Amino acid sequence: FPYTTLFRSPDNTKAASISKDRRGLVWDLKKGKKHAELGWEPPAGLKYCFKRIKFGCVEGDLKKYKVYTISNPYGSSKASAFLHKWNTQSYTVERHVASPGLTLSALAVSDNGNFVATGSMSEGIVEIYAAFNLSLLKRVRNAHSTFITGLEFLPTSEESAPSRGFSDASVVSISVDHQVCVHHVQRQATISMFWAMVLVTGVLILVFMLCSALGL
Repeated sequence: FPYTTLFRSPDNTKAASISKDRRGLVWDLKKGKKHAELGWEPPAGLKYCFKRIKFGCVEGDLKKYKVYTISNPYGSSKASAFLHKWNTQSYTVERHVASPGLTLSALAVSDNGNFVATGSMSEGIVEIYAAFNLSLLKRVRNAHSTFITGLEFLPTSEESAPSRGFSDASVVSISVDHQVCVHHVQRQATISMFWAMVLVTGVLILVFMLCSALGL
């Protein structure tokens, strides 16, 4: 069988795989045939191969999902590796992130679809991104001393919050250095509805007082 492990879509209608020649393929499970093949224009005419592929739902909705891939250049240690986010209607690239000087080896998407993580091959670097716009949330240098072989997010439900140290997300990385590490994305600071109303009311009062003082 010429394909690596199949990864099912959240709604179980599609599957994605990387072929032995490193092509990214999406399959229709109901029809039992190829649904789409991923393709993009690499920079400067370089050749790239897909390394990993994963589905990720959108805001926890299992009927809406994206595809994420990591790609490495053929025969060039200086060219950037790439993380891509794919539209699953047209199977075109929505967003991408370049990783200069890195070779990527691992990819994970959180169960709620809000976070994406990548791991590097020889540098032992873990990077965690916001899935919405692929903005970098955390970069862990020297997470491992060598090749990162796997990444997996812990469940993101409120019930599992204690296992994540009450962080927004936690990803586990493993490596051939025989280390297992956990990396947390800390909760973003928020303001309660009560204090938001107090702030809005205060601003309105200040505006009214300023207008009165100016005779408006």
